[in-house]
Amino acid sequence: MASLQDVSSINKFPSNIAHQTEEDKKRYSDSVFGKFIDEYLLQKTVTANGEEDYVSNYAMCYIFFTILIFQLKYTAAEADGERNLINQKLLLSVFKSMGAYSKYAIDMFASFAQIECMLTPRMSEEFKWGFFVSWRGGAGKNMEDDKFCTGNL
Repeated sequence: MASLQDVSSINKFPSNIAHQTEEDKKRYSDSVFGKFIDEYLLQKTVTANGEEDYVSNYAMCYIFFTILIFQLKYTAAEADGERNLINQKLLLSVFKSMGAYSKYAIDMFASFAQIECMLTPRMSEEFKWGFFVSWRGGAGKNMEDDKFCTGNL
């Protein structure tokens, strides 16, 4: 695009997106964001002569972890148990890939397995939504329960 007023010719919104249900809008947003992650963040960059571009890979890794940290922060602020499950699945693979942190991968797996398979539906919901507390109340003012319990406010 040449200017801010130009309309994108490659990545256009579907023409009827404004009239879709919230679920359809979310599904579209997730698919576009997923394509962005796959194309720009999860691939290694190779130079013209076939060597790996470590500077570019480092930058992409930095962006990936920055987005991940913001995702975790906003999930906690909104106390979103469903999104927290998605975060746990992602963290499972991140921690598993880092040898020294594989014990955290096991913890992520145990938590996810309890919610999805081992607990009764009622206990599963309580466990899923019990990761967060709100001391002051109000939208976006929640925090992680372990952060609350340790006093690291």
